[in-house]
Amino acid sequence: MNKGGIGKDVFLASVVTTITVVVWVMIDLFLTYKQTDISPVLKKQMEVLNPKLDVTVLDDLEEKTAFEFANTEAEATTGSSPSAGINY
Repeated sequence: MNKGGIGKDVFLASVVTTITVVVWVMIDLFLTYKQTDISPVLKKQMEVLNPKLDVTVLDDLEEKTAFEFANTEAEATTGSSPSAGINY
């Protein structure tokens, strides 16, 4: 009787399976290592922010005059708004 026949087949199958899994994992790790690029969006998000506040913009906002509603009422009654002559 051949006692080692089934054991030899199982051992050979397990060796081939182990080699296949190891090669598969190594190829997957290699491809992952080669492919890890930082996307342009992520690079833009990682840029250092400037902590300085642009004070000139705030000064311009402070000096800005308020919108007068009287002008719009006069334009509405006379029809002299920029879009008065445009037909849609």
